[in-house]
This record gives sequence, structure tokens and C-alpha cells, in this order.
Amino acid sequence: MDLNRLGIILLAGGKSTRMGQDKGLLMLQDKPMVQHILEVVAPLQCPIIIMANAPAYQAFNYPVFADIIPDCGPMGGIYTGLMHSERDHNLVLACDMPSVQVDAIQHLTARHSENHGVTVGLIAGQLEPLFAVYSKICLPSLEDALHNGAYKMQDYLNCAAPGVQTINLEAWQESLRNVNTPGDLHQTIKFFGMIAEATGCSALEIDPLPDTKSLLAALYLRFPSLQDYTFAIAVDKTIAAPDQVLRPGAEIALLPPFAGG
Repeated sequence: MDLNRLGIILLAGGKSTRMGQDKGLLMLQDKPMVQHILEVVAPLQCPIIIMANAPAYQAFNYPVFADIIPDCGPMGGIYTGLMHSERDHNLVLACDMPSVQVDAIQHLTARHSENHGVTVGLIAGQLEPLFAVYSKICLPSLEDALHNGAYKMQDYLNCAAPGVQTINLEAWQESLRNVNTPGDLHQTIKFFGMIAEATGCSALEIDPLPDTKSLLAALYLRFPSLQDYTFAIAVDKTIAAPDQVLRPGAEIALLPPFAGG
């Protein structure tokens, strides 16, 4: 389906019990987490609405709606979003995926059609109900589920949702990873061989940095002697590009030539 026929529903109304605060408003790289997602989807020029109970979301200058049926989790937000959206088909995104990539969105939405009630991402055999396109034909079944107290999205997609198709999104697994706890935001750096000896450090936990270029600048500032060494940077066990984007929670390793090539 062409993007110009889609709306976008951003779910930002969760209680965030594991995070201990509103995840969408949590600061990440000097801006709220929800802003990272808005900056990705705004250029798509789809109408955007935010499902949230906190008045603070009004500051992002998009329509904000509280749940019509409160305290029902993401299902209540999807139902409310579909009720308020001006479009029949809507991309639903959770506010805790700050690394989401536009090509993942395009891959998913291009495969949605008028015949589908839901087009949902599939990663490692698991449905991703908060990275999916929902049609308004889902409204009756969503309303039934809500009134029956059946709030689990996995059960809804497997048993009640009309016209569900799944799209493999393994290639975007890291960019779609959720941030659920404060620890998920930290980036862990491990030092090996001569790099560990030069820094006197085997591991370091840092506040998230946006890319490998920023990482290098921070490391050289903290460990000036590193500038005299040759090493590779691995991100999540893969050698990184010079300007690779770093997701929150990334595992980073500094590898000397004999280990990293």
C-alpha cells in the first residue's frame, strides 16, 4: 500500500512499570524518546496521531488522544487510534523503539493491501503487534476483545483479528528492539587485548551515543592513549562501519588487529 494512503498511530500511553517513568518522555541523546520516532516518520507525510494520557505530549504538535476504554494496554491504544484516525489503514508504532528505521517501515507498509486487516512484523518466530499496519475493519473484533477483557495482542492476532498476514523483519531486528528498562538504554563497551591494557579497563558502561563517530570522539577524550593504537569496533558482534548508527543498549567491543582483523 502506498504510504500516502496510510495514517500513523504512535502509542505512548503505557504505564512503563519496568522503566519506572513514562518511556516516551524519557530523554535519550538530549531529546525525548518519542521525538526520535517522530523524526523518522514525519518525512513520510502521513497524518500522525499520538495515543497518550499525559498532557506533556501536546508539546509535539500532533493530535493527542487518551484511551476511549482506559487501562487496557496497547490494545486500548490501537482501538482508540483507529477510531480517531482519518485513514482506513494505519501504521501502529510503540514509543519505545527509538532506533526504528524508515526502510523497515517501507518494507512492512508496501506489503499491506486493502484485503488485509493486519500486516504485522515477524521476528524470530514472534509477532510484533506494535510494529504493524491495522485496518479499521479490525474495530469490531478489537471492541469485542476489550469488552471481554482479552487484552493480549498476541492472542488477538492469532485468534480474532481479521485477515492477518505476517512479514519477516529479521533484517531489522536490532532497530526494532524495545527499550523496557533503564539498563536497556546504556551501551556496554568491552576492551580486549592490548586495548584493554592501554586503557586499564576491561568493560565500561556509558550513556547512549548516536553513532561510532561519536563513540570514538568520547573514547579518545577519556583515553587519549587510544589514538596511538589500531583497533576495530564491533557492534553486537559485527564489525561496524565508520559512521554506523548505535542503538540504545548496543554491545560494543574494541578489538585489536589480531582479534578484529
